[in-house]
Amino acid sequence: MTTTSKSPLDYLYIRAWGQMMGSHQWYISEQVTKAKAAGAPQTAIYQERNGPTGVWATVDQIVYQTTRDKLEAMVAAQTGDSQ
Repeated sequence: MTTTSKSPLDYLYIRAWGQMMGSHQWYISEQVTKAKAAGAPQTAIYQERNGPTGVWATVDQIVYQTTRDKLEAMVAAQTGDSQ
């Protein structure tokens, strides 16, 4: 039995992005499992649906600073880091 998607420190940005988008926990866990299997970067937020298969969007590609700040705050809350 694999528990990679259950590790609270794996793919924190995918977890935070999913929460921010209102995704169900089962979907977020599924995305973390896919990211782990694909070797996606830890800063991945979701897998692109258009364009080359297997491309993961990352936090660095977020255009709006307010969105990036909110995501960073959510990640910090997951790790117990306060800013």
